[in-house]
Amino acid sequence: MKKAILIPLAIIVSIGCFAQKQTTKIVLTGNQSLKFTSTIKGNISQEALGQSMDMDIDVVNHKNILVKSVDKEKYKIDFTTTRLKSDISLMGTSKKFDSDNKEDMNGEMKDFGKDINVVKPFELGCNNSCISTDSIAKSSNTASKNADLMSGMIDQLMGSGNDEATIESYFMLLPTDKKLGDSWTDSLISGDIKKYTTYKWDSLQNNIAVLTITEKIINNIKTEMMGMDISTNIVNDVAEARKVDIKTGVIIERKSTVKMNGSADIMGMSVPVTGTVITSITSE
Repeated sequence: MKKAILIPLAIIVSIGCFAQKQTTKIVLTGNQSLKFTSTIKGNISQEALGQSMDMDIDVVNHKNILVKSVDKEKYKIDFTTTRLKSDISLMGTSKKFDSDNKEDMNGEMKDFGKDINVVKPFELGCNNSCISTDSIAKSSNTASKNADLMSGMIDQLMGSGNDEATIESYFMLLPTDKKLGDSWTDSLISGDIKKYTTYKWDSLQNNIAVLTITEKIINNIKTEMMGMDISTNIVNDVAEARKVDIKTGVIIERKSTVKMNGSADIMGMSVPVTGTVITSITSE
């Protein structure tokens, strides 16, 4: 009799595991600490007047999110870069930086380490919208865009770009009407950027959803440097594999390859820009 009861129960439990629904909000707990490690490798090249300028990138950064308080609508968090290690080669000249090295933190590349162990307060909405609560950071973020294309790319790759966007990139809420095997598309058009994304939900095991993502990002940015107007037109084709905890919305792992192709127009001269950047992000 016991065996006859146990078999149906086992079947019910198995069905329940496969029928688990994804969360509709980011789920974190007070004093929770999330650590994210990003590894970025790539090559970016721009050419002008028959001369090529190549940049090789090898960057590892470690970031930490500490949940300070929790309520129904949002989390108050502290966001900190705990370590940065980079090796950037530009036109054959290599410059290395390691925030664990005191000489590097006080040397010619010390600006790379300006955010190391600096605690930045944010509010992260349960719907994965992030805003800074630091008035100083807000005022500094309103500064003009860096018109030097290579320098701007370095800033982003070093993780010193938009902190709000970086934090949001660590989380994902899967649409509640989607299930294993489904594909769907999304688009975002905001100012200078157009983004078109296709998702495919490939597998689900132990609450971890595996997604295949393809994306086209079109950047049309106009800036000014030393009185010169610069128009940058870059298309990024992205192929990514992503693992998401469907019970919390935390991205466990993402690996992407970005193919970059476009140009920067300066004083009527078009400067071709190409590149490949491979990024791996893991959480613990």
